[in-house]
Amino acid sequence: MGVRLGEYLKELRKDRGLGISQVARKAGCTRSYLYLVERGKRDVSLRTLYCLVNAIGGDFNYALQLLALDAGVPPEALGLENRKA
Repeated sequence: MGVRLGEYLKELRKDRGLGISQVARKAGCTRSYLYLVERGKRDVSLRTLYCLVNAIGGDFNYALQLLALDAGVPPEALGLENRKA
């Protein structure tokens, strides 16, 4: 599941000073669902990922890269062979 993605969302949310309930409400999901996503315990659809990243004010393209890496897509397939994601 999405450990890298979850860590990114949680860190970004906290850096922005946003509460989990506030982001969940704005993204249209439950607080418990977001809690599980942030801990890598729940998968996320692309639509929900977009809503979460948008609610937090993050980088959707970067979040997609993390989702792909969490799914086992090799970094070179994402053009990341020379970068650390």
